[in-house]
Amino acid sequence: MQLGGRALETWDDSQHPIVMRYRPDHKAEVHHKIVKDASRRVRSEGLNGAAVAAVMRGAGLTHGGFYRHFGCMDELLMESSEREFPGIHEHPGSCP
Repeated sequence: MQLGGRALETWDDSQHPIVMRYRPDHKAEVHHKIVKDASRRVRSEGLNGAAVAAVMRGAGLTHGGFYRHFGCMDELLMESSEREFPGIHEHPGSCP
């Protein structure tokens, strides 16, 4: 093929195979690790113990990676409480 008087080579994908950086299930495994650490911290230290930096450090991850899994801390706390108490969010109780 020619463009502006110069010959252009056609692209050969076989020379540049696509290599995935992580296994397909990697994100789910990391997500589970974060929720597991948060659940442990809530049980042992209360809600204040489950700060983003502490949870991510405990899971062996960086603070910035948190937002690839959760939009905010509330999402993590909801998921970790659901892990510890299945069905807790399905039937809101009424307090007197």
